[in-house]
Amino acid sequence: MTGVIYQAIVTRHDNMNEESYVGLTENTFKSRYAGHMSNFKLEKHRNATTLSEYVWKLKDQNVQHSVKWKIISKAKPYSTSSKLCRLCLEEKYFIIHKPDMSSLNKRNELTSACRHRKKHLLCNFRHDK
Repeated sequence: MTGVIYQAIVTRHDNMNEESYVGLTENTFKSRYAGHMSNFKLEKHRNATTLSEYVWKLKDQNVQHSVKWKIISKAKPYSTSSKLCRLCLEEKYFIIHKPDMSSLNKRNELTSACRHRKKHLLCNFRHDK
């Protein structure tokens, strides 16, 4: 499944507190999930996302935890005809309007430019002879 907005819910087993993270992927959820799992295992990727930062913080404190994943929405990435990225807009919607679903997300994510638009720019096309 491609073009999804997902949620990761991290539960601490010592006090059962939950923190949540909303993310997106233009690719398959399976590949993004694998990326997150790699971030959780390889210390060099501990700061890759706010989710991995939090998981590593728990690991450093020897706190047992679990992560539950769910796909919360599906959307199309950047379209050259509409000049909109529904995928980025949908993720921002959840961060703004459902803050309980995204307690780990940093609010500066809301002002970041769409990373899916870049591959459609003219400077990225090659003219092969």
